[in-house]
Amino acid sequence: MSYKERVVVLVDMDCFYCQVEEQLDPSLNGKPIAVVQYNTWRGGGIIAVNYPARERGVTRHMRGDEAKEKCPDIILARVPEVRGKADLTKYREAGKRVAEVLQKFTPILERASVDEAYLDITEAAKARILRDCNQLQVENLKNTFVVGYDIQDFLHNVTNNAEYFEDNCRLAMGALIAEEIRAEVFAKTGYKCSAGIAHNKILAKLVCGLHKPNKQTILPHESVPALYEEIPIKKVSGLGGKFGSTLTDQLKISKMSELIKFTEKELVKLFDEKTGKWLYNIARGIDYEQVTPRLISKSIGCCKKFPGKSALTSAESVEHWVNELTSEISERMEKDAQENNRRAKQIVLHFTQTVNERDVSNSRTLPLNSYEQHRIAHICLEALKKILSQARCSSPVERNFNTSKNLEESECSDESIKSNEPATTLIPNSSEELNVLDEWEQNNLDSLKTCPDCKKTILQSEFESHIDYHYALNIVKEEAHLYKRKSIESNTMTRASGESSNHLRNTKRKCGDMKSIEKFLCSDNELNEGNSELCPECNKRIKFEDIISHMDYHTAKKLHLEINQQPSASSISDKTSIKSKNKRKKDVKNMGSIVSFLNNKR
Repeated sequence: MSYKERVVVLVDMDCFYCQVEEQLDPSLNGKPIAVVQYNTWRGGGIIAVNYPARERGVTRHMRGDEAKEKCPDIILARVPEVRGKADLTKYREAGKRVAEVLQKFTPILERASVDEAYLDITEAAKARILRDCNQLQVENLKNTFVVGYDIQDFLHNVTNNAEYFEDNCRLAMGALIAEEIRAEVFAKTGYKCSAGIAHNKILAKLVCGLHKPNKQTILPHESVPALYEEIPIKKVSGLGGKFGSTLTDQLKISKMSELIKFTEKELVKLFDEKTGKWLYNIARGIDYEQVTPRLISKSIGCCKKFPGKSALTSAESVEHWVNELTSEISERMEKDAQENNRRAKQIVLHFTQTVNERDVSNSRTLPLNSYEQHRIAHICLEALKKILSQARCSSPVERNFNTSKNLEESECSDESIKSNEPATTLIPNSSEELNVLDEWEQNNLDSLKTCPDCKKTILQSEFESHIDYHYALNIVKEEAHLYKRKSIESNTMTRASGESSNHLRNTKRKCGDMKSIEKFLCSDNELNEGNSELCPECNKRIKFEDIISHMDYHTAKKLHLEINQQPSASSISDKTSIKSKNKRKKDVKNMGSIVSFLNNKR
């Protein structure tokens, strides 16, 4: 399918949280409203503002008191709290009702957030052109705008030159369908929304907000250069973070229109091949990412922020909040299992520590075999204790320097699924943090260490996993060298005596009296549900205190297998890539096998 053949619509709810509050309390209709959450300091932090309040100068991220200075009659609606944290249940439920309406128009529906969804209506637009082309009238598109055109001129062109303006004709029909979608959403839910209609997701999102509220905008492909003249690079999806800053700094540009002057070869040279090609295409309004059907969220999670003086200062407070967070996660996962017939298999604990006055993020992926709150809390707390016990200081000076720590309890999440197949993994989805002084390891502070092999600075809590990487590289190199030498010997013997097959069998590495990994992993016959977890990788029972080390083994094993794969023809021909890999695979002397390393670690 051509990149101009698709018709993609982004539906974005207008000030959604405020609309939900207005619907729950009709007396708020037409009044300036802002939604605030968390602490009440200076009126609370604003997370949503309706348009009457915006007209008075109120913006998001203001404090409630500052908003009242701008607009004295503003109403501050507060997000309810459960277990000491914001409860967004009513907004999630409202978003589900909207999604149910959108699903009636196309099965290709991708929910991007609680108040946004992408729809691919290409087939519906094609079918409507054949039978309803006469409905492309201004009166049927009274809330529609077109970038670079007057709506009446645009419709005249597509209806009188349908063959020449075939792509634009599909966009016009897509806009007619979008008008019907928005009307149906309002009729069924009472919520107003805006829409962007374009050939891909990125462009649809760019134009969706041009004529808010309760309006929609079409972007013909020939109008992309005119739009890009006014669009900052950081407004484009995928360019709003660090990569966008890097792009503007390296290329010395700020508008999307300036990106088109760079050739594909230049962009590939500056970045990598995939990124360079994507930048080259998006500078011309081309993007091939498809709308991926997804009705339910990929993630289920919760987090809580304790900035500044509200930082947690005891192990008891940490345990309390871990229990509160896991209680919400357990409740929401049980509900998700009933509604979507899926179960999570892993949970990600994400945290941030302050090391020498610098925030350093860390995370652990842990097996999840139960939705019971106390089991989830136990897994998280044991992981925290082990991580903190690994962060030991090398000197009393370091031990006394910066004793505060930050911990972030991540959202646990389910992988999105098709039909009724259960989910198999969890994805982290969190950006908030807890500050904590740990009493489990009062004298141990997470410090930085320099790797003797690659000279990189690594967190001490991550140092063992980093060394595992070098162990795996070393074993790969040793075994490849051994196999090559044995193969040469085997070929020589084959020519001499024809006993190649027997000799090849003798080239396998022997472990002697070394205890095998399998025996190590299942050495305890007394393990049960009370003292162990079932590993999702090898289905073995492992003690609670050993589960993290055990998962490290699987990580190292997967890394070993991935590195030891046979190279493809393209990678063999790429001499530059091979040289780069060889540089990374530096010799590690006096290093035992990975089996010996894991047993010694045990």
